[in-house]
Amino acid sequence: MATGPGAWRKRGLLGGLAAWVALPPRAGRAQPAGWPPPYEQRGIAVEARAADGVQARDRAWRDARRQGWARLRTALAEPAARATDAEITEMLAAVIIEAEHVAPRAYRGRLTLRFDPERVEAIAGLLPPD
Repeated sequence: MATGPGAWRKRGLLGGLAAWVALPPRAGRAQPAGWPPPYEQRGIAVEARAADGVQARDRAWRDARRQGWARLRTALAEPAARATDAEITEMLAAVIIEAEHVAPRAYRGRLTLRFDPERVEAIAGLLPPD
């Protein structure tokens, strides 16, 4: 890893920094108080290649959403529950970038996904375990 002046340029704009991306809140809904453990899926590692870094990131984030959804289904003891990519995106409350590296034709990152419990229940009908 590069060190010294200008090292941040070599790692990319967000290389080595954690970033938080919030999705817009739904009208008339308060954000849930706290994030129950099954609704926050941490350490989702993704990697993708494409014609450019932006497409690679989009592919990797799509894969991260699918992995997070699979983990959530398992945590809620509903492994057979299904949702489309659009439905999974709708259930997300936030994406936290733990680490990422964007190259001209590749993306590698580790993300945390926060699912909104109310949206999960409304869209997929999944309830938290008792």
